[in-house]
Amino acid sequence: MAEKIRALRQFRGLTQKQLAEQMNVSETAVRNYEIRKASPKGGNIDKMAMALGVRPECLRLYDLGAGDAITANSLFQMAEVYGLEPRTALGYVYLQPTTAFMRSFFGDWSERYESLKSDELNQTDYQLWKDCYATEYNPSDFPERYSPDVSEAFELVEPWEAHCFAAKTKALRASKDMTQPEFAELLGVRLTVYRSYEQGRNLPKVSVVEGIAARLGITSASLVFFDFGSPVQAAHALFQVAGEFGLRPDVVGGSPILRTQLGTLERIIVHWDEAFSAFCESGDGYAYECWKDHYDPEAFGYRVLEHTRYPLDPDEQKSGFSDCNPYDPKYPYGFLKA
Repeated sequence: MAEKIRALRQFRGLTQKQLAEQMNVSETAVRNYEIRKASPKGGNIDKMAMALGVRPECLRLYDLGAGDAITANSLFQMAEVYGLEPRTALGYVYLQPTTAFMRSFFGDWSERYESLKSDELNQTDYQLWKDCYATEYNPSDFPERYSPDVSEAFELVEPWEAHCFAAKTKALRASKDMTQPEFAELLGVRLTVYRSYEQGRNLPKVSVVEGIAARLGITSASLVFFDFGSPVQAAHALFQVAGEFGLRPDVVGGSPILRTQLGTLERIIVHWDEAFSAFCESGDGYAYECWKDHYDPEAFGYRVLEHTRYPLDPDEQKSGFSDCNPYDPKYPYGFLKA
């Protein structure tokens, strides 16, 4: 966040004082944002985005983990709510869009990325396109995230994290045939406090989340929820995922996709595709949800799996390079970041 704010401010030719004046906050506040002493919240994000000429969505960043169970669960949640599916091909691994919004977004993104690769678009303009990205969408395409009010207008379900935690915890507790009083006692928390979790009024502290996960026999990461908001906000979250984990947009056989360029997410998507394919074949949604609740990419059985699609050793590249391999020695890390 600090780097993002500083880069955008300098790109617009503003001093910290000038940005603060446009936001109607103190210069100290802006300085604290840039030295990681504080992060803008709520209305200040909107004010900052307006002052910097970008979308507020680009200033909402997420702690997505480091290729671990948190990363995996953030992708599971995004896929379920906004329309993505894991896929494994012979030479590459990718995410496939299943909603009109995501297909359009991936298509637009791949066009911009190809323009960047061919030098028709410079890095500054490409980044600005991402920071300003927004497009129309139909809320009814995202029934989990939007609910119709009495006037049939769609509104975001809020507060999202508490809503998801309440539904998940209630279902898992019931699957163990435990009452709220029994589970609260097992956790060592007051019944009224535990009830506030299942009613979506409060989120527990990290230590309580870990205790709940331990007693339910699942990963604590499966109880961490991300508020990706509107589909546009989810698109900006995917920009962040791509930057951190080496994804890139592409079009294969006329279909837009988001494919891996590094082994970190490749490993997760391979495992995920195996579980998802089993679900599609059997229709056993319960088994699929159990798999996601227990999945940990760092667990021994997953960690030792070999991945050789994208060898990083230069000698291997000479003999193993193919059209499916994104490696290009002219770029840092072997590929152009999307």
